[in-house]
Formats: sequence, structure tokens, C-alpha cells
Amino acid sequence: MPAGAQARRAWRLPTRTPDRLPWPGFFVLETNDKSLFQAKGSPATQIASYNRARIIDNKDKDMSIEANKALARRYMQAVVDGDIATVEALQHPDVSWWILGFGTLDKKAFTDSVRGLIAARERNIRITGLTAEGDRVAVQAEGEIIYPDGKIYRNSYHNLLVIQGGLIVEGREYMDTRAVEAAFAQ
Repeated sequence: MPAGAQARRAWRLPTRTPDRLPWPGFFVLETNDKSLFQAKGSPATQIASYNRARIIDNKDKDMSIEANKALARRYMQAVVDGDIATVEALQHPDVSWWILGFGTLDKKAFTDSVRGLIAARERNIRITGLTAEGDRVAVQAEGEIIYPDGKIYRNSYHNLLVIQGGLIVEGREYMDTRAVEAAFAQ
């Protein structure tokens, strides 16, 4: 393939935004000088205006993804530990939660629902899967909560957390609603 054709194909790579680059360590050459990729001659000539280009490296993005995953783990651990102060501190003041079977909740209503779990004498939550992309973290978990009266609540969960600025700004929680009904029906 001629060097010019290869350079023109490279110009198409930035169709993915910097927060969605294909793999760790990948970088994109971004420039306003499209003639860079239409230049004729040797590859050295074609990249002569490299000094006007900007390299976007996704290593910083990988770091924020890891930070978001760490925040999700910290949130889940705070629930297990019964640490309501940390649960509250990890949420943005205007956070919006949606819980399957319960609908949309604001921060206070959601935190009050977590208080019900914290009232248990024993809380075991095991993360079985954790995936992150951009500002979203998906957490799969298995839980067993034992209340002082001996009632046992077991469920499987999928939480989708949107994290911005080091805080949860949106959460969606999916679980087996039959397990909720069986455990808490009067």
C-alpha cells in the first residue's frame, strides 16, 4: 500500500472519541492540518507538520476508569460495613437512582433504603463482575443479608453507576424482585 494511502487511513482513526479509544496505550494523532495526510512523497515528508499535531494518549482515561472502579468497590464495601456516612459521601447531592420495582429515587430516599439494609445484623455482598467504560461502572453482585429476627434476604444484583468528578451522579439497580417480595412481604 502506498504511504499516502496509509496516512489517509490513519486520518480516519479519530472517528472514535478520545474517551473510547480501542485499547490501552493506543494514541491518536490529531491535527487540523489535513494536508498532512494528503501529502505526496516519502513518509518523512508526510509527517513534516507533526509539530503542529497533538497526541491524545488514553493512559489518563485508563486511570480514571480504574478510579471509577475503585469508587464502585468502595461504595459496595461501605454497604457491607454499614458505613452510611461513606454511602452518602460517595453520592453527588443531585444523584438520581432508579431501582427495578421501585422507580426513581433521590439521594435521601435511596440512602433511606440503604439504611434498611444496614439495620441487618450481617451483610455479605460478593462482587462477581466489575466492568467499566468511560464514566460508567457495571457491578454484578450476590448478596445475603441476615436480619436480627432471623429473616434472610438473598439476591443477585446488577448496579450501573455513572461516576463524574469522583461521585456517583446516577445509579440504576436491577435485582430479582421476587426475592425482594419473598423476603419482605408482610
